[in-house]
Amino acid sequence: MPMPVPVMPRLLLILFLACEVPAPGTEAEAEAEPVAAAEAEAEPVAEAEPEVEAPPVQPQVDGRQLMARLQEAANIMRAMRDAAIEAEQADGTECEKAFAGITAAVRASIEGTTELGHRPPSWQVAPRQQYLAMCSDLPQPVQRCARFAYRMQNADECTPIMEAVDDTTKAVLNRMSSRVNP
Repeated sequence: MPMPVPVMPRLLLILFLACEVPAPGTEAEAEAEPVAAAEAEAEPVAEAEPEVEAPPVQPQVDGRQLMARLQEAANIMRAMRDAAIEAEQADGTECEKAFAGITAAVRASIEGTTELGHRPPSWQVAPRQQYLAMCSDLPQPVQRCARFAYRMQNADECTPIMEAVDDTTKAVLNRMSSRVNP
């Protein structure tokens, strides 16, 4: 599993790919090209080739709708970050703060998407004692960057740390917490 990328750029990329809009005029121009001359010059084919179905054309997304979706996503991300910041301020170890932060962020994500009438994402977070036990075996910098709000606020520090972890550590982090559906 790839290590966490700052969540906002990943979310924007997912939204961008889901809302691909064809360039204006490309379909009409392709249909308007003269094909009679090309067909007249072509040699006859003994067997007819099977017709290939064109991929379905994605509906165009209104720019205002796209901006509204992006704003909704940004608002949810802000709510997740703010909830995690507040939860991570409590006294405790890095791992206790990480658990408090991720559970608060997940709760904010579920509440935010539900309020908008969307299906909330599914998250997997290990039970507290299991989470803390797995986390306590991680190197100190990884423990610190496992904190949701800390990682968002310190991407310059945490991105290289989280990208450099070995496969075993990645698996532990994934068992601690992960999104089940994108």
